[in-house]
Amino acid sequence: MYWGYGDPLEWENSGSKRSRSRIPDPSRPEYNGFATTEDVALWEDDMGRDPKGYPEDWREIANRIKKAAGWQCVRCGHPHDVATGYVLTVHHLDMQPRNCAWWNLVALCQRCHLKVQSRVRMDRPWPFEHSEWFQPYVAGFYAKKYLRLDLSREETMARLDELLALEVEALKGAR
Repeated sequence: MYWGYGDPLEWENSGSKRSRSRIPDPSRPEYNGFATTEDVALWEDDMGRDPKGYPEDWREIANRIKKAAGWQCVRCGHPHDVATGYVLTVHHLDMQPRNCAWWNLVALCQRCHLKVQSRVRMDRPWPFEHSEWFQPYVAGFYAKKYLRLDLSREETMARLDELLALEVEALKGAR
């Protein structure tokens, strides 16, 4: 089972413990770009992360998101290219692995993933204009947050300006 967090992992035996190789070798026959269930258990022990929050079909969900993005980062536009270090990942914008709403899942290269993960927070009030790549996602979030609507991406895009204004109006009312 692949849990899908971050970069593909490749494990190497190193005595009783296992260590991560940061540069996966796609030429090796056993490499498939994904961690196994055993790898995830070791990863959980080593990193203190709980991958159990991911849905059982996470691999299919992540692949669907990457395919919808044309196998390129929606932030910088770089295509998935393991050889140059641009590995496409899927980031949960609200940091909740069980929330697989379209507006919460974004295809990012590892570099953008690391930048976004530490800075972008869906629940942080934001009165400023959002980056163009981020607008559809945050508008879908605002539809859920303020209107209690689960809009499709198409419905969100049709109402983009209205939905983005919801946060600004809510912040004005909170003053």
